[in-house]
Amino acid sequence: MTEADLLLRGARLLTLAPLKEEHPRVGPTAGDVGPIVNGWVAARDGAIVATGHGESHDRLQLVESAVVRNAEGRVVMPGLVDPHTHLCYAGERWEEFATRRSGADYLAVLAAGGGIHATVRATKEASDETVLALLRRRIGDAAELGTTTIEIKSGYGLEASEELRQLRLIAQAKADAPIDVAVTYLAAHALPAPYTDDRAGFIRDARGALDTVTAEKLAEAVDAFVEKGVFEVDDVRPLFAAAKKAGLAVSLHADQLNDVGAAAFAARIHARSADHVAHASAEGIRALARAGVPAVLLPGSAFFVGYAPPEARRFIAARVPVAKGCRRRSHSASHCAASRPMKRSSRRRSTLRTRLVVETAPVPWLPAVAPTSSCSIRTTSASSPTEWVRHSSRRSTRRASAWHDRAERRRPRHPRACGRERFGAGGR
Repeated sequence: MTEADLLLRGARLLTLAPLKEEHPRVGPTAGDVGPIVNGWVAARDGAIVATGHGESHDRLQLVESAVVRNAEGRVVMPGLVDPHTHLCYAGERWEEFATRRSGADYLAVLAAGGGIHATVRATKEASDETVLALLRRRIGDAAELGTTTIEIKSGYGLEASEELRQLRLIAQAKADAPIDVAVTYLAAHALPAPYTDDRAGFIRDARGALDTVTAEKLAEAVDAFVEKGVFEVDDVRPLFAAAKKAGLAVSLHADQLNDVGAAAFAARIHARSADHVAHASAEGIRALARAGVPAVLLPGSAFFVGYAPPEARRFIAARVPVAKGCRRRSHSASHCAASRPMKRSSRRRSTLRTRLVVETAPVPWLPAVAPTSSCSIRTTSASSPTEWVRHSSRRSTRRASAWHDRAERRRPRHPRACGRERFGAGGR
């Protein structure tokens, strides 16, 4: 008889079945979540041991300390994966948000030394302890909302030494985070002042930092902002070639504000993902579909920066794998939920450590389907004052809650930040 120490019953259970192969779902199947009405899921020692529907959980043998929750009227689903965030920074850019909402062009703000450069200055001036405390708090916020795997980029150092500093701080936060953290070295985010007339020299120094990144295992991917007036495809080509030679994956901010051929470039180099892609051409979208490269859509970014949001249906109709990211950063929305078709090592990690999330909102439109067979998926846990249930063992629940409490105590407070960290306004 199967033993369990956790049983969630009476829920609308999203199984994502059938899962015959590990690959992103595209086209019409992208919305197939494999729901079970009046479903249940059981776990033991952090691993799912069985799922079913109705009262068939009676066949389980519950251990003496088992936790049983009635999830009627709620949805039980795998934990969320956020594929695109910029959490390692200090400072906020509220005035800039107001400027852009009144009509200022983002790239013009960047060229004038604002935008990314403003956050770079604030982050450089902040102590390691301050940046680390802010980073831990933001990871804890994501965990509270059901995220179980999160990508975190560097990118607010620009120069190689500062980027390595950020990556090492992210590594410290990752070491004791309650959720999985995938780290990306955003090597080419903007051109710092010392390199204004030496773009090639900047890329050369960014490539040079790859030796340290790989030696210290600071990141699993390299990213670049490929955009008009920032970096062109030809600029980043040698950087990505060096990254792939070093065994790192590559992803890029592609065609966010203008169509510069970055989506098609991402397909040609078989990038892990092409992010933003709000202005990707039809040919770029077809190229992503042929290469099977996921498009990470960031509608929150479009809202805060002030450009037309990406049209998800264009990508779905073309059978491009589609994911949605939060892109939390120095002046964007604090809390977003995301889900992404993970690939390579990141996908495996997401599969093996999937936290259970119970959402209070009923979803009456989900059709009933037959229950899936039992599976063995790792789970982690965290408790929160909301009606989200994310746990598989009391030990891991205490660990996640204590981690978030420590981060909260360490979080720097000042009048302008209080109340804005959670309900931020912003953009890129």
